[in-house]
Amino acid sequence: MKATMARFLPAVLVSVVAGCAAPVITVHHILPAALPLDGQDWQFQATSFVASSISPPGAIAQEDAADLLAAEFARRQTAQSGQVGHPAREGRTAWVAGKFDLTVTDRAGPRTVRLRNPQSGQLEPHELPTLVRKAMLRVDFQVRSDPDGPAIGTAEVRREYNSAVDPNVLGPLGLERSDDPQRIPAVRGILRSLSAHCVGEFFDMVRPLKIAAEVALQPASDADSRAGLRAVEENRYADAVVRFEKALATNPGDLNARFNLAASAEAAGDLAKARDNYAAVLKAADTKHPLRQPAADGLARVERVLLSRAARHMTQTRAKTPTTSSRQIRPFPAQLQPQIAAPTGPRPGLLERPTRRSRRQGLAEASIECRRVVPSS
Repeated sequence: MKATMARFLPAVLVSVVAGCAAPVITVHHILPAALPLDGQDWQFQATSFVASSISPPGAIAQEDAADLLAAEFARRQTAQSGQVGHPAREGRTAWVAGKFDLTVTDRAGPRTVRLRNPQSGQLEPHELPTLVRKAMLRVDFQVRSDPDGPAIGTAEVRREYNSAVDPNVLGPLGLERSDDPQRIPAVRGILRSLSAHCVGEFFDMVRPLKIAAEVALQPASDADSRAGLRAVEENRYADAVVRFEKALATNPGDLNARFNLAASAEAAGDLAKARDNYAAVLKAADTKHPLRQPAADGLARVERVLLSRAARHMTQTRAKTPTTSSRQIRPFPAQLQPQIAAPTGPRPGLLERPTRRSRRQGLAEASIECRRVVPSS
């Protein structure tokens, strides 16, 4: 018979499923929002979006671009209502205004290709028109607790588009010409997609991020490890850490005990110890060892939480320093993403050619993003 027990720790929810085999720990980490808003429950209302610059000037009318961005914000705000942080309370409205820059670059010209003449059977040169379109949208979201009051925080989000890697341009199988002018989307459609991504990134920055993981502990081979597993089943994670450390003092090479120590330390909230022991297991396990992937997942998960806490601390520290008004919060390393339920979207860096599976996902695969959070000083 299986029993389920739960224990709440600061920002961590842990549950254990016990049975005949070693227990399974389910850990839920709650990461703070990237944009600190005094821990309140906010609903967001857009006031206005203004174009700082559009290059070239004729790419799209400033009013049309502002309307597209405002429409995307309204759509996301409606879908997000009551889901940011905790359930919304009356009087918790934050007002959002924004300034944006749009840059569109077209590279056009003929390209000479050799096509077979069906009559002569010979390859003959032909000139084909080409077009590669790139676009960059940068939005500064200014958050105010009062429509006419000072900004309590600013979030800068930037998204870029490149038609050369747009799956809609490449076609379902990725075999179409990436520079075919007739397949390149209009500026308006590109702006709508980039606006949706920028607005989505803003809402991701103002809500906590939840990370959940199930960690299966390993069988015990000595008395101390067995006592540690019993402590885990009883939700006594600090005692379990002590037991597994005793087991490792006797047998330092026991990877099962070290992995169990890392998982127990994570459940107990000692993330530094969990990180060190996950890393030790990963270093000692060869490529075919069954603990290698669980250790890699645990290390990525714990480092993700530690990075978030460090960024949060730096943001709060700089926000209290009059001489420092901004800092950059970088997206987390891409290698941490596959094991973590993190905000979706490609990370900054060079774009690779999309796989066949990703080509069906639209403009999202043809854009990259970066973000900066500026707390009020």
